[in-house]
Amino acid sequence: MSAPRLTPARALVLERPGEPMQRVTRAIPSPARGQAVVRVLATAVNFHDVLNVSGLQPNVTWPRVPFSDNCGEIIAVGEGAGPWRTGDRVIANFFPDWVDGRPQPAYCDVVYGDQIDGFLQDFNVVDARTLVRAPSHLSAAESATLACAGLAAWRCVAVEAQVQTGSVVVIQGTGGVALFALQFAKLLGAEVILISSSDRKLDKGRGLGADHLHNYSREPAWDQRVLEITGGRGADLIVEVGGAGTLMRSINATRMDGHISVIGVRTGFGVTTPMAVEPVLMKNLTLRGITVGSANDLRLMCRAMELHQLRPVIDRHYPFEDAAAAIALMQSQSHIGKIVIDVESRT
Repeated sequence: MSAPRLTPARALVLERPGEPMQRVTRAIPSPARGQAVVRVLATAVNFHDVLNVSGLQPNVTWPRVPFSDNCGEIIAVGEGAGPWRTGDRVIANFFPDWVDGRPQPAYCDVVYGDQIDGFLQDFNVVDARTLVRAPSHLSAAESATLACAGLAAWRCVAVEAQVQTGSVVVIQGTGGVALFALQFAKLLGAEVILISSSDRKLDKGRGLGADHLHNYSREPAWDQRVLEITGGRGADLIVEVGGAGTLMRSINATRMDGHISVIGVRTGFGVTTPMAVEPVLMKNLTLRGITVGSANDLRLMCRAMELHQLRPVIDRHYPFEDAAAAIALMQSQSHIGKIVIDVESRT
């Protein structure tokens, strides 16, 4: 690992959405009570970040250092920072106020990169209550992919839907959340149906254990294929990342008393049709939005990954100076898995 960079401390700042990020030099922060200062080793791009820098994410305050994903090394701790010590490699939870328990408005008001500065910088001051130790078998770059996409997938599959051996899980696409969900579903013993518009991406899913592959660009009625595979019963869980354009097919493909986790809106916001209410009612479906999770959820996920030596899928690494190119790749939707920015040299 390289020695800590003490000066100058770089940050990429977005003055207003849609503008180019500006590189600035900042002083290294000092921790207040209950805080820690981390030397940022890596961050990763999420669809949330694309919405943010494009001005489509509500309630963002400007100017702002973007990006919520992170892995860093603690260089200083304030009083009351719990068990943390300098040198610990950690991940800061997506929501710095959500320690544990069910979602509450107060837990979700603040997000790194939205209301407070994120991790596209050399150093950041973080709330020590929601720090989690990075999995020991992962590099900093791998650990930096976990706080948003990884945790959203874990909460969807393991916490809310409680997938178990024999469950049938349908996963849309091969982005960061989708591939984490595939890996977690297989870890828990599920049968996975993966849908994508790309045979190349489906091949990647096959290598991760997907049991059934469906290219919806050739056969748009993927919901009918799910019903065929399940003998008309439907899936136990649909990992819904499409939004308005895919929700009705998800409802059709889910079994009675099944679960749809709404994680993304790739095809847009809005209600597909008022008739969606009837099948949700008649099938007794659970339709649940997933906005990442608590620090305790993140801690349990990291422990599970460590026990099973599970590694995230990384499509490409970019250096700090090429953050705009990393965002452009995410916008193109041609990636498979996660896109990482190595803030420090590769570790």
